[in-house]
Amino acid sequence: MNDYIQGKINIALLNLKEKNFNKAKKSIKELLFEYPNNFDFLNILGVIYLEQNEFYKAEKIFLNIKKKTSKNYNVNYNLGLLNERLLNLNDSLKFYLAAYSIKKNINLLNKIGSLYFKTKKHSLSIKFFSESINLEKNFDAYNNLGVIFLNYTSEFNLAINCFLSAVVINPHKDFCYKNLGNAYMKVNQFSNAEFALKKSISLNKRYSEAYWDLGVLYGTFHRFSEAKKNLFKALYLDRKFFNKKNRSQILRSLGTVYVGKYDYYTAIKLLKKSIKNKPDYFDAYSTLFFTYNYLQDYPTSELHKNFDIYSKSIKNKYKKFYKEKVFFTLNKKKIKVGFVSGDFFEHPVGFTVKDFLPELKKNVDLFAYSNSYSNSKFTKELNNHFTKWHNICAKSIEEIIQIIRNDKIDILFDLSGHTSLNTLPAFECRMAPIQVAWAGYLATTGIKNMDYIVADKITIPDDNKEFFTEKIYQLPNIWSCYSPIKFSPNINYKPHNNSITFGSFNNFLKYNHSVIEVWSQILNSITNSKLILIYSKIDSAFIKKKIIEDFSKFKVNEKKIIIKSLQERYDVLNFYNEIDIALDPFPYSGCATSFEASWMGCPILTKRGKTFLSRTGESINSNVGLKDFIAESDEDYIKKAIYYSNNYKDLQEIKKKLSIYCRNSNIFNTKPFAEDFYKMLLDMRQNHYLN
Repeated sequence: MNDYIQGKINIALLNLKEKNFNKAKKSIKELLFEYPNNFDFLNILGVIYLEQNEFYKAEKIFLNIKKKTSKNYNVNYNLGLLNERLLNLNDSLKFYLAAYSIKKNINLLNKIGSLYFKTKKHSLSIKFFSESINLEKNFDAYNNLGVIFLNYTSEFNLAINCFLSAVVINPHKDFCYKNLGNAYMKVNQFSNAEFALKKSISLNKRYSEAYWDLGVLYGTFHRFSEAKKNLFKALYLDRKFFNKKNRSQILRSLGTVYVGKYDYYTAIKLLKKSIKNKPDYFDAYSTLFFTYNYLQDYPTSELHKNFDIYSKSIKNKYKKFYKEKVFFTLNKKKIKVGFVSGDFFEHPVGFTVKDFLPELKKNVDLFAYSNSYSNSKFTKELNNHFTKWHNICAKSIEEIIQIIRNDKIDILFDLSGHTSLNTLPAFECRMAPIQVAWAGYLATTGIKNMDYIVADKITIPDDNKEFFTEKIYQLPNIWSCYSPIKFSPNINYKPHNNSITFGSFNNFLKYNHSVIEVWSQILNSITNSKLILIYSKIDSAFIKKKIIEDFSKFKVNEKKIIIKSLQERYDVLNFYNEIDIALDPFPYSGCATSFEASWMGCPILTKRGKTFLSRTGESINSNVGLKDFIAESDEDYIKKAIYYSNNYKDLQEIKKKLSIYCRNSNIFNTKPFAEDFYKMLLDMRQNHYLN
């Protein structure tokens, strides 16, 4: 190639880079006048048209070249780029892969990895980003791999390693430090998360998303003043520089912070603002409905009004699926039963279904729809009990609807309610002829197309039906059965040493002002008493300080409050050997903690409430013969705690009987529970035929 031609090419490429498209075209067309079939010159002309968004002209040139030489790397790459810009992702991928078969470089490998990511083929995305790194360590591949590990496969330590590798290559990318901070949050490395997010902000003072994440981090650890400061800063920056792009999400995060402060009414106001700003932001609705559960006075009419708004928003967003005429027919032989959950792992929902499923599958075909990437040994054990297992993680609501409808399920159970990872909008669009809420969320879903909620006569008595949009199905004994705990610690009955130890292993968000006040009166009334509180992250310095301060307002000596954070289930269970009486919070009662306390022979003192969530302790105690441990009021709760503290011999006898009786009772006997459950399925099917 002579200097004249090279000069013309250089001028064209320089003008292309500086977006002087007409000058670039002039130089290339002069060359093409002399060399009309030169593929390199034609490729450059096609790229110029591509950069001008003249896609038809660009495509025509590229396809003409490809007809003559299919093994041209540049033309395949450019066709991939053109189709990517036109959002023809499958065609784009086809051309990029053709280029890949000719030559490999990190830019192309990253393009292919990104396209597989966009089409939700994460394993292939990981493959190509990894290949890119093997070819040459580069920022984009490390950062993108980190995002997949963080947000889609829940491999948080791998995500951290990727982001750390990325910032070594380029330490000036604000978004990578933000990603790193989020990954550290997932593994509870508070200090590292704080450092990474502050570094992100130092690189970009306008980065509202980094302030938002830092606010969420502080809120998680009850550093409320710092949480609010950063979240309000995020709101300000989001409005000023990003056209309120994340306003609804930041308002929701602020609402969550106020829930942590037990300021539920401010939280509700913020969550309503979030929804008003973005009526189809369904996570905000779920947080709002969850927050109502913490209120002492359950605002039924207000709640149902919000449920109507929620349902209408779902209908508006998913009109196609909501209005689509789907003719559901029930299988006449074996019932096909589906369970949808984000908690098929070591979680109360997982512990609920673990031993129940093998009994149930004797009579039905079981289908699982897992909204979690968990691949633990426990999850694999659950997987074995299902005829079919779908992972619906990262799938859209539309995709989930189609998957479940295609399976032609007869009775579909939601095990999430308004907890995280829920798929309630899909239920509102109806995926099965009979849809049922059970186990994962003990309150109404507010979903008009949720046909039933499973309860018992105690958790939802007949006069409680006003709280629910679903029909109530009352199981004969208990709403749920917990799987017997294998490999649990031995029960040790500690000798009486003139002291009494209370305990609660619940989420500390349940310890509202009323709970703290009642527990304080108990501790102040019994000289040698103490209270052990156990929960993950509860021994954070900030949370610990907050709890101690709350008790000190009622003159409780801080030495009486012992706060521990235990992660291993065996260790938590073993600590029940240190407890004389488990104290149930209110109005949001314990559930899994109450089952486990009973298993370990530790009686639960509970207070009868008005809602499903506030009656779980009553149902459990009634099923294990501990009706004397059900209080009618705050005063009765205090009186019972003091009585059993002063009658230690009676208490010890109760504990010994409980440990033997409860393990054969309705709350752990999965076989009769599965029989009751199957009868319920038959009843629901029969009712469907009649209607």
